[in-house]
Amino acid sequence: MPQHSPVATTDKPPAESAGDFFSLPEVERETGISKDCLRVWERRYALAPADRDSHGRRRYSAAAVAELRQVRQLLDLGFRPRELFRLDRAGRQQLLQQHQPAASPLAADQQQLISLLLANRPLELQRALQQQHQQRGNRAFICQFVPPLLQAVGDAWLCGRLSIRQEALFSALLQEVLQQNMPSLDRCHQQPLLLLATLPGEHHRLGLLLVAALARARGQRALVLGSEVPAAQLQSLAAELSVDIVGLSFSGHQPNHQVRSQLGHLRAGLAPAIALWAGGRGVSRLRPLAGIRHFVSLTATDQALAAWPAIPAEGTDETLPS
Repeated sequence: MPQHSPVATTDKPPAESAGDFFSLPEVERETGISKDCLRVWERRYALAPADRDSHGRRRYSAAAVAELRQVRQLLDLGFRPRELFRLDRAGRQQLLQQHQPAASPLAADQQQLISLLLANRPLELQRALQQQHQQRGNRAFICQFVPPLLQAVGDAWLCGRLSIRQEALFSALLQEVLQQNMPSLDRCHQQPLLLLATLPGEHHRLGLLLVAALARARGQRALVLGSEVPAAQLQSLAAELSVDIVGLSFSGHQPNHQVRSQLGHLRAGLAPAIALWAGGRGVSRLRPLAGIRHFVSLTATDQALAAWPAIPAEGTDETLPS
């Protein structure tokens, strides 16, 4: 796998400005809230887009997207839109804090990375991530050090401490570190052969790289196909390559019904001998589905890779928290 040059060439990214807007399809992709639903909310709750472009198409600010993502999380917890739109952003954030498990406090070295991100110092942040990877080793870095960081970054974005650009920057720098330290595919000869992807509507690929890095460190062949891969293409390629496992990642903004539907459709088109694994926040809310293995933590995924093929074909691994 080719090595990549650092993604940042300056120590300060461009600041987010009032001119940064998201189109309706982009908002749908970022929040998991359908375009039709957003239009209904505009009429019912006086939810208006921040602006319209020269063609009259809706545009939303980064702050509006953050609030809608906040609403999405609360809807998944069982709240109704009517009661949520009566609250301001601070009120909704308080609800989230009351109804979601409290995150563990960050260690000092994790907090230092968040501080570098808040200060817009990407070069120092990338060096610090690389140093942590070298000091801890691949498995401990991915399974123990990274998950609390990702939780903290997501929470900071939801409550307005981080911009959407800063969240994206952190993800890009972490991916860069993973790719720089990942063994090339031609050095990996152990089973299983994994094909990792996300399905249409899910463009976040960080989870795929985290799993690929765990597998390749064991000498297992993990191929990251990419994001938003059509199910038919994934099924065809899995058959052609005779893969052992198809692995999918779903972020928390994906609606439950969409995740269930996509998983069921993909499972039906795969050969029974091919295992289907799914992970991420988007599957942590689901009941186990027939023929699909759910993973609630990177540690559980790593344990399954170590135990292959002695891992059940379906169910949820709940031995460790996510």
